[in-house]
Order: sequence, then C-alpha cells, then structure tokens
Amino acid sequence: MSRDLHSEVQAGLRALVDTFLVGSAGLDADRLALVLGLVGDGLRLEVELPRAILRWLEGRARDERRVVLDAGRDALMARALPPSNEPDERLELAVQARDEAESLLVATRRIERADAWEAPGFAELDEVCGAFDTAVERFGREAVERALGPRAEMLGPGHWASRLPERERTEDPGLPEIPRGRGLPSDEAVRAFVQDGRHHRTVLGLAEADPSFAEQLHELIDVLRASEEHVGLAARRWAHARSASASSPAATIAFPIGLRRAAADASDMQAILEDLGHLVAVDANAHLVIERGEVTLELEAGEELTEVRFGGVAATLREGLWTARVPFARSVALVVRAPDGRGLDVTLDLEATS
Repeated sequence: MSRDLHSEVQAGLRALVDTFLVGSAGLDADRLALVLGLVGDGLRLEVELPRAILRWLEGRARDERRVVLDAGRDALMARALPPSNEPDERLELAVQARDEAESLLVATRRIERADAWEAPGFAELDEVCGAFDTAVERFGREAVERALGPRAEMLGPGHWASRLPERERTEDPGLPEIPRGRGLPSDEAVRAFVQDGRHHRTVLGLAEADPSFAEQLHELIDVLRASEEHVGLAARRWAHARSASASSPAATIAFPIGLRRAAADASDMQAILEDLGHLVAVDANAHLVIERGEVTLELEAGEELTEVRFGGVAATLREGLWTARVPFARSVALVVRAPDGRGLDVTLDLEATS
C-alpha cells in the first residue's frame, strides 16, 4: 500500500474533524459527498476512522445521503468510454469516477450495515456500477487498473475490477496460463497472492513444483508479517501448513489485530477493517470489521455455499453477502462449506503479534 495515499486519506479525515465537521448542524451536498467519499476511501485503505465522523454520518438523514449517491450515479453515467478497445484519457476519467462511486457504496454499507440495500439511492448506484463494469470488460482488468492511477491502491481483495477479464495475460509471466516449471511468477502476481489470494493457482502450483521458490515465498511472507504489512488468510494458511509441527495445530491461523484494536479503543477511533482476502478453498472474499467490542464477518461468495459459520454463529445471506457478528475474542472459528464438500475450517488468532 502506498504510504503517501494512506497518509493523505488519514490527514483528510483528521482535517474534517478539526475544521468544518464537528459541531456543524448540516453541510451542503458537495461537502457531504467529500465526507462520504473520504470515509469510503479510508475503509478501503484500512485507515482507522475518527468516531466523530462516523457518528456525524450516521446522524444524517437518508435523503441527505441519497443526494450524494444520486450525484455519484449521474457522474458515472456521464462519462463516455473510448469507442475503440485502446485505452485513453476518457477511460482514465471514467474508471476514476467508477472507483469514487465504489467508495460511496463502501461507506454506505458501513453506515447502514444490513440495511444498505434499503437506503435510497444505493441500489440504483450499484446497478449503474454493474453496468459500467460490463461495459469496460473489453479493455481488460490490467488496463482498467492502470487507468486508475494512484487510486489503484484502493483495490483490495475482491475489488470491483478483479472480476474483469485479463486481456493481457500473455504479457505477464505470472498469470495462470504459464505451465509449471517454465518460470517464476512476476513480483506483481506473488504480491497479489500474498496480500489477497489472487493468482493462487500459479503461485502455489510453482511452490509445489519448485522447493527453492517455495522457500523464497515463505521467506517473503515472514518478512511482510514481521514488518506488519498486510498478509491475507490464504498466504498465512499456506505458510502455517508448511511449517506446522505436531505441537502446532495447523488449523489455528495468526491474524493479528489485537494491538490495533487496543490502540483504537484507547483513542478517538472506531471501526477496524481487516481483509482476509480470497479464501482460495472456495471462491469467496472476506473481511472483518472490529468495533465496540464486536467483530463482524462479511463474506462475498462467487459460488453457492451451504454453510458459513463465524464464532459458532451461522451467518445470514442477504443480497449476496454473508454476515455474522460475535463478541470480540482472541480465538474465533471460521467455517465455510460448498455443496461439493470443499471448504475451510480454521480458527483465527486475533490477538497474535504477527
């Protein structure tokens, strides 16, 4: 993650608290759009959000927020795409508007929780975003991500552009068509696996075939964990299984958020968003939201699932999103099952140090 972008969003959130936000009875639509968009950016970048901002947003009437969602929809619909499949400035402007709309959706989901789809303007904006995603499929995911410029840093696990086809696969030796043993994955493919589980077939296939590469991958994961960089659940499970011994239960995975939670509880912060990434065992992306002594699982699946349990609680499915909320605890079990028996059964150690 770019520390510059992370710091920029963090500074913007603090400025809201220090200047016009706190104590104001109301704001015009442009400023409300700024607040909602910045909160969405912060959630996507895992920036800890000041409680004052969330309280203020939660206190705004739905009709006020609808004006912002409608404006985001209109801005996206107004963007024209290049007539050919060659990217140009029009694509850059359009995908940036799409990504800004994504932050509005993310912020609204955070405020409304399970009621997001009932919020005026939310479903309409989501529908336009879906139509836009279909329209840009012809450019391919790589071109779209490049067109985002600095905002590409917002693209976490299961991001909106991840569902686009990879039109430029032959140019990247780290993508899935490369047979085992014919070369190592690109740095981009390896980091994508480590952070959110993408390219797992290529990366794990080569790790199985090439012990030297497996050792390098394991060392990279260890280094990133030691430096407190984000490492997704798939990479943590792989590294843990590779080094597990009889005295180290393979099903217990360290996913450290305890120190961040303690720091948030001790300050004027709220809502820690922790990405688990792509689960690999099933086609699903998940993240945790930690706040007010509770932890919520939000899981979006790309296939049918027969069971999702978190902390012993059966998750509920609504509008394609599985959710379950439990009191924060050091160890929380996660069980995910597909109809054919594939799945995941792990315990997350949320108070680990790395």
